[in-house]
Amino acid sequence: MRNVLGNCGGCGLLTICEIKSLPDTQSTEIVYYDDEELDVFKTYASDAYSEQEVAQFREILDTMQASDIAGWMCSLQMRGIEFPAVLKKGKTTIEISK
Repeated sequence: MRNVLGNCGGCGLLTICEIKSLPDTQSTEIVYYDDEELDVFKTYASDAYSEQEVAQFREILDTMQASDIAGWMCSLQMRGIEFPAVLKKGKTTIEISK
């Protein structure tokens, strides 16, 4: 998989996400994706999630439109929420284009 943004990769999803364009990353406004319940994970390390907690992220990711994934990942990063490490190891490629 190629990294099309050069410095992309802070979220760790390069194994499942090839981003062709990101939403405005200069914005300081946090966009929520009907996922406010994830804010409780602000203090978690990416490898500290239980199976049930990982399932919360997986459910949101699985039901999200592909075009929203990049924005969602930016939202999680801006909110200080680390994405579960186990989900970073996925094998499916999702192409995101705007």
